[in-house]
Amino acid sequence: MFQNYLKIAFRNLLKYKGYSFINITGLAIGIACCALILLYVQKEISYDNYHKDVDQLYRVAMYNEGVGNNFGIAAISYPAVDVLPQEYPEILAAARIYRDRADALIKIEDRTFMEKHFYFVDSNLLNLLTIPFLKGNSETALAQPHSIVLTEDVARKYFGSIDVLGNQFTVNLNNMEVEYKVTGVAQNPPETTHFKYDLLVPLEDFRSLSSQGTVNFITNWYSYRFYTYIKLQEGYNPAVLEAKLTRVIKQYFPPSRQHIRLFLQPVSDIHLISHLTKELEANNDIVYIYIFSAIALLVLIIACINFMNLTTARSMNRAKEVGMRKVFGAQRMQLIRQFLAESIIVSLLAVILAMGILEVLIFVFNKLSIINLELNYFENLLSLAGFIVIAITVGLFSGVYPAFFISSFKPIKTLKGIFARTGDAGLRKTLVVVQIGITVVLLAGIMIINQQLTFIQDKKLGFSEDQVLVLYIRGTGVAANERYDSFKQRLLQQPDIANVTRNSHLIGTGLPIRAIFANPNADDSEKEIVSSVMASYDFAAVHDLEFVEGRDFSKKFSAEVNGRPYILNESAVKLLGLENPMGRLITTGDRNRFDGEIVGVVKDFHFASLHEEIGPLVINFVDAAFLPYISIKLRSGDIANTISRIEALWKQFEPDRHMEYLFLDDQLNQQYSFETQLSNIINYFTILATLIACLGLFGMASFTAERRIKEIGVRKTLGASTSGLIILLSKDFVKLAIIAFFIAAPVAYFVIDSWLQNFAYRTEIGIETFILIGILALLIALLTVSYQTIKAALSNPVDTLRYE
Repeated sequence: MFQNYLKIAFRNLLKYKGYSFINITGLAIGIACCALILLYVQKEISYDNYHKDVDQLYRVAMYNEGVGNNFGIAAISYPAVDVLPQEYPEILAAARIYRDRADALIKIEDRTFMEKHFYFVDSNLLNLLTIPFLKGNSETALAQPHSIVLTEDVARKYFGSIDVLGNQFTVNLNNMEVEYKVTGVAQNPPETTHFKYDLLVPLEDFRSLSSQGTVNFITNWYSYRFYTYIKLQEGYNPAVLEAKLTRVIKQYFPPSRQHIRLFLQPVSDIHLISHLTKELEANNDIVYIYIFSAIALLVLIIACINFMNLTTARSMNRAKEVGMRKVFGAQRMQLIRQFLAESIIVSLLAVILAMGILEVLIFVFNKLSIINLELNYFENLLSLAGFIVIAITVGLFSGVYPAFFISSFKPIKTLKGIFARTGDAGLRKTLVVVQIGITVVLLAGIMIINQQLTFIQDKKLGFSEDQVLVLYIRGTGVAANERYDSFKQRLLQQPDIANVTRNSHLIGTGLPIRAIFANPNADDSEKEIVSSVMASYDFAAVHDLEFVEGRDFSKKFSAEVNGRPYILNESAVKLLGLENPMGRLITTGDRNRFDGEIVGVVKDFHFASLHEEIGPLVINFVDAAFLPYISIKLRSGDIANTISRIEALWKQFEPDRHMEYLFLDDQLNQQYSFETQLSNIINYFTILATLIACLGLFGMASFTAERRIKEIGVRKTLGASTSGLIILLSKDFVKLAIIAFFIAAPVAYFVIDSWLQNFAYRTEIGIETFILIGILALLIALLTVSYQTIKAALSNPVDTLRYE
């Protein structure tokens, strides 16, 4: 029986080659797109699931709420790990991770390496998280000071082998050199982890660095720099512990920090759900997983609609076959099984083609995104089985209605040819409307996402981010005040350098908070919490900030300032209720208060991303060695040559240290990397979805022209013009496209408007945008069916009237 199904299926495929090509190709593209997105989604949701007892692992984070700016931080205070297990016995283990902002400089004989993923960790972290060892013992590897664990890749990079236990080398961190001994080699961290490490050293070593002059984080509850992980008792409800963490806030946090709330994040949720400041790595967003999953489903639906539409349309050609089979005793279930088998066979052929298309899509996707997808069918039998399941599922889903529809033909009517005149066209038209509607939604997504990204790129930020070169200097000799002054003067001698300053953070990327008081005698109840950046002389000049009144930080006026000089933005002046701010004394800080005079007020500018509204800002003057960045404003010219000269000058001051630099505008653009990737990926998938829809419309146009071929011949014989026939054949598709647009446009508006809510500053979705989308959808439909309609309209009546 099955052999007979195969024979009939392949006979029909070969008989109607054009329709077979459209069906198989459309399904193949749809399945390949769906499989690609499912690979991506599967990889994203698998982050950190490799950890043993992952359901018991949590990260303790904090949220600042109730005053001024509300925000979350992924790290907490150093002493918390010592306190939490003592206060709450349901915590079985706790460990910290700390990473200095400076990259570690590794010296091995005459070779040097700069390492970003250099972490101080509690020794028990090696067993709290799953970090498999290739060499050494994870229980004791970080028990002693100045011991170090390398990953396999780093061990091979440094020594050409993983047999490196006992080897020693020097690490320069913050301009302090420490001799480290290799005590372990760990497996490379998987790509699917939020904690990507290369070198691990004991957190105890950070204690010694701290005692040598680094800011003391160890005993205070004001600084939030330590990523803290805990393991709870099996089955313990984390919400119960969260509710009890308020006791730690009340007992240990200072009075000025009682507005803080501690909360727990499941480790497996961090990559997709956590969007806090100071994350270890840039995370993805669960919203985009939903978007990609929806796109996968929509593309596959379009492909299935093609199959259902063309199969039911072609059913008229098989009506007599069904009638004859029924006359000779075929049962309806036999016919249903036959047509379902044919559908699954077509789907299996589409899956085979989809595997080839998928390899191309994976290559393109890897170029567009920051993750790397790969699929080896022979190593991953589950994926191969998944393709077979997809083939059967799609085949059944696509073929079930045509099978029941075709098998329901009445033998008497079909043999008389009555069915050919009364075939069910309502479903086919409905499916075409759905298909075009999905295409409209995707086209709207492309257009408005790109419109928003263009809006972001073109929006004036209120400061100059172009041609600002930023050097990272923390822990270098240049950071010392006298050497910085000398370095700055040498930089300003370069003709292509307009100005130089130093600052604590990069503006435009978000800033930390600071307490501010409208007058020096105010108590804690009168404080406001505002964003803050510390900066030295000429900060406003480097960033081209526009002054409402007052001036920049300048050595010329340093003797005239009462206390510290401050620059506020307009929002901060409004928040503090200062009618005449110039020369007013204010106070900043809550642990250590600093009085100072307002010397300038600048217009509001976007010191954070466009996802956030502009808030109050205070710019604190600090001419101190701990400011980690030098910002250099370059003039127009040969940028590459200017950088070379800066590097040569850097070598004179720092002969043993590589110059770390970035461009401010590049750093700002990285804030929208996910949106940019989303735009690129949706562009490609929309093109593929549109191609599948066009294949379906082409097939339907071909079928319509074929069914009306004699009508066309008669009309031409009676004097109908070619243009009139083209309009006649096209108008049904135009009507369907218009109906689809009016149904899909509100859906598209709702979906895209929801996405735009993520931005405090967003483009407007105007009616003209949807008019353009409607015209584009109509043109796509017309261009797709034009070939068949023109071909039919130009046909010779003599030939068409003979058509059987």
